[in-house]
Amino acid sequence: ADGTKKRVGITRIHMEEDAGKLIHDMSPSQSHFDANRCGTPLCEIVTEPDIRSPEEAVLVLKKIKQTLEYTRVSNANMENGNMRCDGNISLRASEDAPFGIRAEIKNLNSFTNLEKALYCEMNLQASTLDAGKEVEQCTKRYDPNADKTIVIRSKEDAHDYKYFPEPDMVRLVTDPAFVEEIRRTLPELPDARRERFMKDFGVSEYDAQVLTEDRDVSEWYDAAAKNCKNGKVLANWVITELLAKLKDVEGGLSALKIKPEQLCTLVNLIANNTINGKIAKTVFAEMFETGKDPEAIVKEKGLVQVTDTAAIEAVVREVCAANAAQFAEFKAGKVALKGFLVGMTMRKSGGKANPGLVNQILDKLAKEG
Repeated sequence: ADGTKKRVGITRIHMEEDAGKLIHDMSPSQSHFDANRCGTPLCEIVTEPDIRSPEEAVLVLKKIKQTLEYTRVSNANMENGNMRCDGNISLRASEDAPFGIRAEIKNLNSFTNLEKALYCEMNLQASTLDAGKEVEQCTKRYDPNADKTIVIRSKEDAHDYKYFPEPDMVRLVTDPAFVEEIRRTLPELPDARRERFMKDFGVSEYDAQVLTEDRDVSEWYDAAAKNCKNGKVLANWVITELLAKLKDVEGGLSALKIKPEQLCTLVNLIANNTINGKIAKTVFAEMFETGKDPEAIVKEKGLVQVTDTAAIEAVVREVCAANAAQFAEFKAGKVALKGFLVGMTMRKSGGKANPGLVNQILDKLAKEG
C-alpha cells in the first residue's frame, strides 16, 4: 500500500476441473452445494509462503486478479465464482523461526472476507499459542456474520490426498524460447500502463492507480485521453463523475451511452474557455443520459461561457451594488465574502460568467477608491 515493491513466489500452477462449491453462510445450521460450475476447467495458483500480513494477501490477490483480467485469461469476478481464494495462515515466533502449523480457510469470495478471515484466524492462533497450546492443522471456513473461523475437517498433507499422474496425458515440457514468444505477445500490463498514464497524461500516482485497477476503465480513459488537452482534468472527470454514475448502470462501461471521445471534447471545451466547470457538469449529466455530443448540447441550450471582460464587469458591479454591505466588508478585508459575491455573480449570469474573470474583477473593484 505504501508503494514498496515485494516479490511473492509461485510454487506451482495446475489445472483441475471445478468440483463445485459449498456455501455455509446462508443459514446457521445448513450447508448448500452449488454445482453450477462443476466440470469447468480451473487453474489453481499456489503462492510461496512469502506473504506476511492479511493486507499483503489482499494486495497479492488483487495483483493476480488484475493480471488475469488484463491478459483476458478470465473475468476474475469473485462474486460470480470466476475466481475464488483459499487462505493459508500460520504464526511463528520470529522471521528466523520455522513456519508454524497452518490452517487453510476455504472458498473466500471477496477481498474483504479474505482480510477479515485471516485476521480472525491470526488472532485465534495467537491466543492458542499464548495459552501454551498447539495449533492443530485443519481446513476451516469463515462465517462473516459471526466473524469467526470454523473447522470443517482435519487437514491432511499433500501426500495424503493420494495424487497421481493422469495416465492418459503425456508430460508437457515447454521450450524456454516458446515461453519468451508468448511473453512478447502479452498486452500492456497494469504496472506499465500506470507508469505510461503518469508520464504521457500527467496524472498523479493515485489517479493512475485508480484508472488502471480495471482493464476496461483504463482502456476507456486511454481512448479519451489521446486527443485531450488536459489528461489530469480528464482523469478527475472519469474518477469523480463517470465511475460514480457507473455504479448504477447495469452492464458496466459497455452499456454507457457516453463515449470516450465525447468526454474528451467536454474537457477540451473547458480548456478552451467555451464553458466553465459548473456548466460542464450540467452538460455531462445530459451526455450521460442521452449520449448527445457536448458541443450540440452547449449550442442547443445556449450555454457558451461569457468571457467578455466588460460584460462580466457590468454584472459584477450590479451584484456589488445590490449587496453593498457585503461588498464594503469585502473591501475592508473580510476575504470570506468574496465567495459569496462570486456565487451571486454566477447566479445572475446564469452560470455563464468565467469564474476566473469574476475573481479578477472583484479584486480590481476592491482596490478602487
